[in-house]
Amino acid sequence: MLYLRSILPHLCLIGSLIMIVLLVIDRINPAMHMVGGHIVFNSFLFVFSVLVFIFSVERIIIDRKGRQ
Repeated sequence: MLYLRSILPHLCLIGSLIMIVLLVIDRINPAMHMVGGHIVFNSFLFVFSVLVFIFSVERIIIDRKGRQ
């Protein structure tokens, strides 16, 4: 359980970065249709990905400070 708790922020960080990259690529080249279609869904997905990114970085910093 401790291993999962320490690796989960890193997995969320990677997942959020992947979604942000896919959204940017979809915005640049809409013919690829990587994420979906509706602008509201893409906007909410972008905001959610940024929030997960911020939370993951904060969690990683807190975990590293706790180890020292």
